[in-house]
Amino acid sequence: MRKYAAVLLSRQPLRPTGRSAWVRQSTAAVQWLAEQGYGLAASTGMQTWELLLALGSTHKIPLKLYVPAESTDDVTRLCERTTEGFALNPSLTEYVPVVSSDSRKERDRLIIEQADLLVPISLREGGRIDTLLAEAAERGQDVCRKFETPWQKRQESLKLDTEHLGNNPELSLLRDQYITHWTRATNSAWPDERPIDFYNAVIQSSTWARSGFETLRRITGTRTLIGSSRNMPDRIVTVAFSSLSPMQVIPLMTWRARHCQMSFEPYGIGIDRKIAEDLGIEPVKYFRAGLKSATPEGERWLWQSIGKITDWRAENEHRHKGNLDLSGVSPDSIVLFCHTSQEASILREQFPFRVILFN
Repeated sequence: MRKYAAVLLSRQPLRPTGRSAWVRQSTAAVQWLAEQGYGLAASTGMQTWELLLALGSTHKIPLKLYVPAESTDDVTRLCERTTEGFALNPSLTEYVPVVSSDSRKERDRLIIEQADLLVPISLREGGRIDTLLAEAAERGQDVCRKFETPWQKRQESLKLDTEHLGNNPELSLLRDQYITHWTRATNSAWPDERPIDFYNAVIQSSTWARSGFETLRRITGTRTLIGSSRNMPDRIVTVAFSSLSPMQVIPLMTWRARHCQMSFEPYGIGIDRKIAEDLGIEPVKYFRAGLKSATPEGERWLWQSIGKITDWRAENEHRHKGNLDLSGVSPDSIVLFCHTSQEASILREQFPFRVILFN
C-alpha cells in the first residue's frame, strides 16, 4: 500500500526565489521522498502548498490532493482546474474533497493526521502547523527533521522608493506623444500563466520571478499585452493605458498596502498616440459614483467611476478591449521604460525598441 508524506511549512514571505532557504529545502525534501518511494500529500489555496504541489507534479510523484471547498458543488470544478493548472496526471492523483466552512484549517488538520510521514521544513514556533505537528508527534507519527530550516518573519519591504525617480533628462522631453501601459510586480502568476509554470519559475529564479522588469520583458518578447478583468466593469477583459507623460506618472506610483503591491512601477511600454488610436485604444469616460446605470450597455468596458476617495481621472486612463497584439507595430512607434541602466542594457540587447530609463 502506498505511503504518503506531508511536507510542512508555515506561511512564508510573499515573493520567494530559488535561493530562499525554505524553497531549497522543500525542493530537496520532495526529491528525497520520490527517491524513497513516498507519495506526496498536497493541496492548493496557499503559496506554500501550491509550490509543493508543483514540485510533486514535476517529479511525477503519486499525489494525494486535498481539495478545500466551501460546498460539494465546488469540488469538481476545483479538481478540474487544479489538474489542468498544475499539469497533474489523473492516474497518479487521488482527490480528497475537504468541504467545510473553514476548509483550509480542516485541510491542514486532515493532511497531518492522515500522513504516514511528516517532514517539517520551516515552521513558526507556536503556530498552527507547528502545534498540529507537536500533537502528531505525541501520537507517535513518524517525523523526519533532516530538511528543517529556521522560519523567518516577513521582513522584506516590497514598497519601491520613488523619491529619486525622474533624474534622466530624456524623460522631461516626453510629453503626450505616447499612450503607455505601465506595469508592476505581481505577487502571483501572470493572467494567462499556468500555476505550475509560475512556481517552476520561482523555484529556478535568483530574484523575484514576476517583477515589474520581468513582466515588461515578457510583454516585449511576446509582443502581446494580456488583458485582465480585475476591477473592470462587468468583468470585461481590457488592457489599461495612460496618456500621462512619464514625469506625470511618477507621483501616481504609490504603495497599495491592501494589495501588497505598487499602483505602478517605472516599467512600461509606450505606443505612438496615432498608432494607439488605430489599434483601438480609447480614452476612458468617467462618471460620477452611483450613476453606473447611465452608462451605455455596449460600452461598459470604457466607463470608469470618478471615485469616492481617489479621483481616478488623475490617471488619464485609456483602455483596449481584450488582449492587444503588437506584432504588426513598427519598432519606431514603440518605446520601453525601465528603472535601471542594467535593465536598459538587457532590453536594448534583446529588442529593437528605444529604451528610456528613469534614473
